[in-house]
Amino acid sequence: GLVMINAPTATQAAGSNIFGIPGLVTVTGGFDTAVGGEGTDTIVVGGLEQDFEVVRSSQTQYLIRSKLDTTETLSFSGFEKVSFGLINFGGDPIQVNPKLVDLASYPVSSDPLSRVSSWKNANISVNHTHLDAAVGLIDAISILKMIVGLKINAGDSPLSPYQAIAADFNRSGSVDLNDAIEVLKHVVGLPSVDPAWSFYDDSQIPQTISGSQGLAPGDWSAAAKLSDLSAVPAEVKVIGVLTGDVDGSWAPA
Repeated sequence: GLVMINAPTATQAAGSNIFGIPGLVTVTGGFDTAVGGEGTDTIVVGGLEQDFEVVRSSQTQYLIRSKLDTTETLSFSGFEKVSFGLINFGGDPIQVNPKLVDLASYPVSSDPLSRVSSWKNANISVNHTHLDAAVGLIDAISILKMIVGLKINAGDSPLSPYQAIAADFNRSGSVDLNDAIEVLKHVVGLPSVDPAWSFYDDSQIPQTISGSQGLAPGDWSAAAKLSDLSAVPAEVKVIGVLTGDVDGSWAPA
């Protein structure tokens, strides 16, 4: 069976809507078991593969996000394949040069965009709720561990560049004892630096960093920092970092 959805943004979908629905539609299930069916359900996406992100959250559960419009997310289960390609609406909808991808080829993983990552688009909005609660004692301890060269992640996973940026709580460009003190003051309610979002062009941030680089995030992140989100091209992957939230505990609700 085929389930057809629209272009990656409501604007692109306008005037060429399948079923008259702009943007993406939510699908509750596939499971092609009807007599005469081929046993395969395919999601047909009206856009290019590079404009979407596929997240496989379990063996059968998937999310497809538009990179061009953060409000457009498709969740589904029971489908086996996804077909990417622009749609020609000259008559019956026809997918142009479709690329068929087996959904089982995507690894099962947690949702990497659930907290701090977003895809830039003209309507991006910044969530300023629950910032204070996200910065706590664990973050102060993590900063202290970083200063003395200890691992801070479970399983000795390496420090990520964005954790290093978050550890620079006072935005001085370096991670030191002052950052840990400011976090502790924040925890007990004393006057301190406030947690704040900062945004970066992910392509300009190194994939890995050394221990010494982790203590000097300003040296390698300054050029990637974005001051005006409205001026960022839509194809740029934008990562938001909440300063002080080293363990990534922030949640919108």
